[in-house]
Amino acid sequence: MYTSIRRMIRPVTLFFKKCGLFYLVSLVCCATAAGEPVELSDCDTCPTMVLIPKGSFELRVPPWGPGHPHDEGYFYPVTFTKPYAIGKYEVTVGDWGLCVMDSICPQVETKRLMREELPVFNVTWSEANRFAKWLSKKTGFRYRLPSNAEW
Repeated sequence: MYTSIRRMIRPVTLFFKKCGLFYLVSLVCCATAAGEPVELSDCDTCPTMVLIPKGSFELRVPPWGPGHPHDEGYFYPVTFTKPYAIGKYEVTVGDWGLCVMDSICPQVETKRLMREELPVFNVTWSEANRFAKWLSKKTGFRYRLPSNAEW
């Protein structure tokens, strides 16, 4: 199924840091059948992506400042005219390690041992961008940080 889907789409991949964990996202230029989860990957060692169909939703903007009720705030509409893909799992220590081995990304500073299958953390925005550029060069697709709505 992957090869037939790959012929239909041309992904532009995105990279994101949220709450210390990293996710990958790809924008694609055509829709797939609704209801059927589609997984894809740009290379053998690249993270698995899940295709999200185009559509609309309301993004909640929380209230600012202390003392505001939880339900205060407002919503604004967001529409995606093209489907996109997001990493099925967080970027792992093993994924990050491949970038470190290529001397592009720095070794992650931590006081505890990190297993390869666990999510990478303690990575700065700048380091995340460096990882995205490395992955772009490796795959031939463009990686970047997504917007809040894309997340």
